[in-house]
Amino acid sequence: MERPQLYWSNKSGGYNLDRLNTDGTNNRIIINWNNDVRIDEGICHYKNKMYFVNGDFPDRIAVANLNGSQYKVLLSNSGTGSGQITVCDDGIFWTEYSSGVGKINRCDLDGSNESEILNVNGSFNALENDGAHLYYLQRTGNLNNLKRMDFDGSNITTIVADSVLENDSVARDIDLKGSHIYWCNQGNVSRDARIMRCDKNGSNVTTIVSTSNSSDKGFFSLKVGQTEIYYLVAFGAGLDEGIYKCNLDGSNFPTKLLGGEPYPWNLELA
Repeated sequence: MERPQLYWSNKSGGYNLDRLNTDGTNNRIIINWNNDVRIDEGICHYKNKMYFVNGDFPDRIAVANLNGSQYKVLLSNSGTGSGQITVCDDGIFWTEYSSGVGKINRCDLDGSNESEILNVNGSFNALENDGAHLYYLQRTGNLNNLKRMDFDGSNITTIVADSVLENDSVARDIDLKGSHIYWCNQGNVSRDARIMRCDKNGSNVTTIVSTSNSSDKGFFSLKVGQTEIYYLVAFGAGLDEGIYKCNLDGSNFPTKLLGGEPYPWNLELA
């Protein structure tokens, strides 16, 4: 069985899709930026494909093979401020933000039947699914909440409230693994950057790692493997910018896989 590899949207020196082995070797560009292809926001692996939502020009939903071949636009002009994406048999779901209003939209896997399923005052910092529900981080003003809803936008439930997520330390990304939800707080000059975990019902909130932060940005994205957590550091967190890993219990933190990447964005494991 092949080991999974790490993918991320790289805003340093171009808007590319990069790939790296989980031991830190063989860093390479999979998709190069050009006038028609721009990998600048969310990415999601699903059934041996990588799906993209691009928040700036050109604003669109796209898909490609894991080696970068057969890049195909599924939906053009997919809104403004698109940022996060998650994919399952029920469709493609993505976030948008404009003028203080956040939206979660969906379309079929071929890009047809686009519709809006949620509209709020605020923004969405993360979006994931477990095949039965959508999980998302909603930020309104300085308030963060981790929530869950059905695929049609109904039955919204708060899983982890703002008081736990630390309202002045932005909760930046989530990942689902087994019966747990993992998330990272980017931190700020007065709050540690953290990687945290809870049960899917919001109980047993645990801090896995914590580090003092020298700026207003730190942990930006994370993915959870079988035995390790992989995470992106951007602009601080007391660490060099780049890609790191630690064990599921937080030991061997921090282990650097790749440094010198000032704008790594939206990590994926495939």
